[in-house]
Amino acid sequence: MDAYRKDMEKYQASGKAEFWKRDPNKPKKPIGAPLAYMIDAKITASGLKKAWAALAAPKKATYQKQFETKMATYYKDMKKYRDSGSEDKWKKEVGIKAIEDKLNAAKDKEKEKALKAKERARLLKLKQKAKAMKEKEKAKALKEKEKAKAMKEKEKAKAMKEKEKAKALKEKAKAMAMKEKLKAKNMKLKQAEKVKKEKAKATKKVKVNA
Repeated sequence: MDAYRKDMEKYQASGKAEFWKRDPNKPKKPIGAPLAYMIDAKITASGLKKAWAALAAPKKATYQKQFETKMATYYKDMKKYRDSGSEDKWKKEVGIKAIEDKLNAAKDKEKEKALKAKERARLLKLKQKAKAMKEKEKAKALKEKEKAKAMKEKEKAKAMKEKEKAKALKEKAKAMAMKEKLKAKNMKLKQAEKVKKEKAKATKKVKVNA
């Protein structure tokens, strides 16, 4: 343990531990106005809230202005830092880049898997929609067929009714003609009988006169 402690102290002093935690070239973000006041006034963290609330407005404004100025510089420095490619170089040196690449590859794989599953779901939905549409068209065609059949049956029944009506009228006309014929025959027989009687009466009269 003594040897370990010595090696650790040496390691810490070399700056390698700090190098692994963060890129030494990366700009440090400035602390907020209240924390800057806490350090200057040597106030404990527990008493900061109360002390900051009691601080005069002009003093607060000074700390806030200092913070904003530092933040403006920080943003500029961060832009330069990102453009320099220093962070990527540092990540590669400490091995973070390899870990990130591995994680991103796994993430991309999961994303690709999710996209494939989504595409399968979309295709299945389209297939089901097409099937439903086909069933709907089939049902519609069947309905139209049944409607046409019903119409045909209706027309057939109507034609049959018209035929029966025509037949009934024909039968009625025939019966009427038969009736008229019979009536005429009876009339003829009646007239013949009358003529016969008239003739017989005339003959009888002649005999009486004679």
